Amino acid sequence: MASVPVPQQTVPPSLHALASDYSAFLDFPDLTAKNLHTVEDALLKSLSRLDELGALIEMARVDTLRLKDEVLPLINERANELRKLFILIERLRTLADGIRRSMEEMEVQIAADEERVSLVTLKKVMNVFAAVPSLFGGKKPLPPPTEHKAIEIIDTAAFFKKLREDLQMPRPSAPGK
Repeated sequence: MASVPVPQQTVPPSLHALASDYSAFLDFPDLTAKNLHTVEDALLKSLSRLDELGALIEMARVDTLRLKDEVLPLINERANELRKLFILIERLRTLADGIRRSMEEMEVQIAADEERVSLVTLKKVMNVFAAVPSLFGGKKPLPPPTEHKAIEIIDTAAFFKKLREDLQMPRPSAPGK
């Protein structure tokens, strides 16, 4: 087959100018390329920050789970131990108050007895000088002997044994064992 010649047509200049402008528009001039590069950089930085935020959120989630599963039960356990210790402290305070009251009562009794003993000694000295009645005047009666009230004896070994049993605390081991 023989080829058919295609007739040559001339392109009008306005169409040529329009095609040239459209080609330049699609070619992205330097200004548009710079803007595109700036947008790409901003997008990469945003994605990088988004990735960092995701890592931070994941770290917070892991820490929160660890806190919930490990730390909070330990804190609760320690708080329960502290409650037992506060009970122990209150019982020891009660014991110390009882001992202090007993000591104060004993000190009052000792002071009264010391005063009575000094008066008895003074009376004996005065009896020696009874031959000279004008010098010392009449006899003064001695105060009656005071009745002693027994102080409360506290068995601290039994107290601490019962306290340990009540609180279910292990007994401390003796040094050197």
